[in-house]
Amino acid sequence: QPFLLNAWTTLSSHWFPRSQRATAVSLVTLANLVGTGLGLALTPQLEKSMSVGRLQLWYGVAALVSGIVFVPSRISPQL
Repeated sequence: QPFLLNAWTTLSSHWFPRSQRATAVSLVTLANLVGTGLGLALTPQLEKSMSVGRLQLWYGVAALVSGIVFVPSRISPQL
């Protein structure tokens, strides 16, 4: 978790001008909390309809796709 919390501010400092950095970090923080809430709310419901192994596979695929989509964010413009 410290890696993620530090990454948000570092990434926003590379990608956004100073006037937009607080907004960018707040949106990422909100997205993190909403995603955690959705995961906590949906897991019991999804577990009723599929096995735990299959549920873990779906979450793993979602994490892999997210990682592939956001790899280009490592290349950052200097503002």
